[in-house]
Amino acid sequence: MSINMFDRELDNLKELLTMAMNAVIADSLEVETDLVHPDAQLVADLGMSAVTKRRLTREISFIFDCPEVELSSAMKVKQLVDHVANIEFSRLYPNLSAQVA
Repeated sequence: MSINMFDRELDNLKELLTMAMNAVIADSLEVETDLVHPDAQLVADLGMSAVTKRRLTREISFIFDCPEVELSSAMKVKQLVDHVANIEFSRLYPNLSAQVA
């Protein structure tokens, strides 16, 4: 697979993951989906509390079949999406450097 096709495939997968993550975040934090954007902070902008933080970590773990993620109070949506993307993509492409070469 060429690097260009591979990059496009990863971009498409990340876009789909972002949409899914935004929905999970909105549902878990009980906010409108349009409030969930890359620069929104989970606590300051979306009102994540201790209870909703636990709900969000459980939902992410369940839906994406991954270990519970660490959420900091200053974490932004983009950072969380990137973290989950790294987990998911490492499973899809465990030897990423070998495939690109």
